[in-house]
Amino acid sequence: MSMVDGRFFDRLAAVLSKFRSGLAVDFYECRDFSLLIYFFCYLSHESRRRDASSDGLLAIFESNNASLKSGLLEYSSALDEKLDGDYFFSDVMLSFFKGSFDGYADNLIRNFCFDVFSLLSEDEVFGSAGEYFEFLVKYFSDGGSKKSGDDYTPRTLVDLMVSAVNPRKGESVYDPVCGSGGFLVAAGKHDLNAFGEVLLSGREINISSARIAKINCYLHGFYNASIKVESSLRFVECGKYDIVLANPPFSMPFSDLEGIDYSFFEFGLPPKSNADYAFLQIVIKSMKESGRAAVVVPQGVLFRGGDEGEIRKSIILSGLIDAVVTLPSNIFINTAIPVSVLMLKGSAIEAEGIFFVDGAAVYERLQKKPSGDQVFGKAVLDIFEKRREVEGVSRLVGWDVIAENNYNLSLARYISPLSAEKRSLSELLDRQREMQSQLDSLLHEFYEILDE
Repeated sequence: MSMVDGRFFDRLAAVLSKFRSGLAVDFYECRDFSLLIYFFCYLSHESRRRDASSDGLLAIFESNNASLKSGLLEYSSALDEKLDGDYFFSDVMLSFFKGSFDGYADNLIRNFCFDVFSLLSEDEVFGSAGEYFEFLVKYFSDGGSKKSGDDYTPRTLVDLMVSAVNPRKGESVYDPVCGSGGFLVAAGKHDLNAFGEVLLSGREINISSARIAKINCYLHGFYNASIKVESSLRFVECGKYDIVLANPPFSMPFSDLEGIDYSFFEFGLPPKSNADYAFLQIVIKSMKESGRAAVVVPQGVLFRGGDEGEIRKSIILSGLIDAVVTLPSNIFINTAIPVSVLMLKGSAIEAEGIFFVDGAAVYERLQKKPSGDQVFGKAVLDIFEKRREVEGVSRLVGWDVIAENNYNLSLARYISPLSAEKRSLSELLDRQREMQSQLDSLLHEFYEILDE
């Protein structure tokens, strides 16, 4: 992995801040245009390093205002044709330039293009273009609305999940809801020198996010990554992948979705009000019998009853759930919903039970030490990989105990804090959110019964 310099992050942030603050355009149009200009500048420098006269992007930036617009449209259309139209670059340009800009805005756009081009001309930035691109994605995820962060999974969580499934040379890695491609890139880079290349595939229903994922993979050197713009709920490749990584949308409605083959849901049909168990079953269905998977779920998946409770019981009895790792409430940028990671394994792998890790407790303890945030993922990974049973933090729970608890996977059923006096405010808030989520679930079931 290339080394990155914080000074360039600061310069990129300053360039973006100036551009965004001075331009009255839609947030997503600004984001997509900015990321595309970055990619265009990278491709230009890539071409110029082979032949200084082979690329005309700089000439477009130096042209007058009218020519800048037409030049970028022509440049994006040419790239679309060269790359078989999968990136839809010209759509971004058409959308961004659909209105008219005054002289000030035109100059702002031109200066932004020059600034990005100049940054990427420096060897330190060009050599680590993928890392700086991920910084840009995070920048927009941090600075936008709640929805703007939907396709971004925090780096700490990505690294933890990828390390837990440990991709190896020649294995296939799949993300059915790949967003900006963070899982795929991390899987591709995981111990790259030791193991060699892995095969990367993803699906993403949002075309803008899919475009970002494609660019992300390209900038990291994974030119053959396959990113398809389609719903993973409609297109399922059964038993194809060695590794599946996913952070699906939380509690998305699952009603009246055309084109879904419901036979994929062998553990039970999810309720129409909630697709959490639809995505979980798609992850399982996509995994080889000898495969591994890690998927982010809202904590309600661990304990909700009704149809979901029956689905959970069937999955547990199949022996597919290897571990449950709960996460700190502040792990995501734009939501405080309590979440966990389910570590899954193919049916060909046997286990004595399910391993539980209270990641929130690990995080709380590390906050008392310097650099606690930086080592959180490594600490949880060490506990998971070595199956270390730590009082108040982790425990291997046998199948009989899980059955006695009616197949409820709520952490509180199996791990107790060391003492009530030592429980922090954040732990109490997490417990309150969990109880509120349970109450909401019970109320939902109650109203469904009333509607019958």
